[in-house]
Amino acid sequence: MQAIVDALVGAGVTEEDIQTSQLRLGAIRRRSERGAPSRIVGWQVRNRVTATIRDIGSTGDVVDAAIEAGATDLGAIAFRKDDPSEAEAEARMAAVTQAAS
Repeated sequence: MQAIVDALVGAGVTEEDIQTSQLRLGAIRRRSERGAPSRIVGWQVRNRVTATIRDIGSTGDVVDAAIEAGATDLGAIAFRKDDPSEAEAEARMAAVTQAAS
C-alpha cells in the first residue's frame, strides 16, 4: 500500500488528501472432508484508500500512477465541489421559484 500512496503523492496528490477508507481482514478457508468444518489456511487483507484530486486535469495521470504501483481496484469516482453550499442554496431557490409558479 505504501507504494501506491507514494505513487499518488508523486502524481501530485498531497498526503493530507489521502486517507484509509476501508480496511478488511478475512480468513481464507479450505473445505475439509465431508461433514468436517472448513479450516483456515491463510488470511486476506484489503486496504482501500480515498484520494482527493484537486487538479481535475491530472486525474488520468493519478489513476495511471496508482495502477502502475499495484492498485488492483479502482472505483467510486466522484466529482464534487470543496464547498457546495453556494450551489445548494442556488438549487433550493430555483426549486422554490419553480414550485411557486
